[in-house]
Amino acid sequence: EATTRGTPIQRSPFASPIVSPASARMQGGSSGIVYGGLKYQARCITDVRADAGSTTFLAGTLSLKEENEVHLIRLLPGENELVCDGLFYHPNEIWDLKSCPFDHRLFSTVYTSGEGYGASVWKIPELYGQSNSPQLEQLFMLDDHTDKIRCVLWWPLGKHDKLISIDDRNIFLWNIDPSNKSAKVISQGSADMLPNLRGGAWDPHNHNAVATITDSSLHFWDLRSMKRSNAIEHAHIRDVDYNPKKQNIIATAEDEFGIRLWDLRMLKHPLKDLPGHSHWYVGVSYSKLK
Repeated sequence: EATTRGTPIQRSPFASPIVSPASARMQGGSSGIVYGGLKYQARCITDVRADAGSTTFLAGTLSLKEENEVHLIRLLPGENELVCDGLFYHPNEIWDLKSCPFDHRLFSTVYTSGEGYGASVWKIPELYGQSNSPQLEQLFMLDDHTDKIRCVLWWPLGKHDKLISIDDRNIFLWNIDPSNKSAKVISQGSADMLPNLRGGAWDPHNHNAVATITDSSLHFWDLRSMKRSNAIEHAHIRDVDYNPKKQNIIATAEDEFGIRLWDLRMLKHPLKDLPGHSHWYVGVSYSKLK
């Protein structure tokens, strides 16, 4: 949750006029993003790491009754204040949102229309601050899934022409070309013998390695063969992330044990437990700052 402690909302002079004020009113619900004294029903927020010159975030709304939006939010340097640099209409409820690590104008969403789930990669228009700014540009859809798609993963370090999408039963590796607005499935791995896949993380030290979460285990995949290479069994893991500075080290967020650190070379026991929260741990993330 991001908040400016009740500071009145400030609009940048370059703020997008695409979404009318009526669609930016306060939303209810138990989860959301908060800035400018307003709360927006949402479950997704991501930092824009490719925008090295400022602290910028993308947030996606999740509203059943209102039009959904992607918010481009910037932290003013030296001030405890968030500025809305743009509001962009998004056609469906956003369940997963990831920013491209090498181009600050690209991002992916997983969404539902009520009839099913889909995923797309979008581009923020270059002239989004002008009154004649166009809508978000949908570069391509990741539409080979037949099961419920859960998330999209970008390789976290530098430019890479591959993308991963995960649904309940499968993991897909895509070759993408944003300049030509194209995406093609290279390979697919099946998790038919596992409980439903729910998410994952891509190893920043090895672009052939990815971890996926199920309801009761964590599995590691080799993307060259699309086969599982190892696993942590009987663990109610909610989230996982790789240490960007140390190879073979991951962190998991678990129901029973909180945050745990693991060495991938010795998975029988965790390296360390990090207790603290009194309720379930639903997310964990390493700082990506250098």
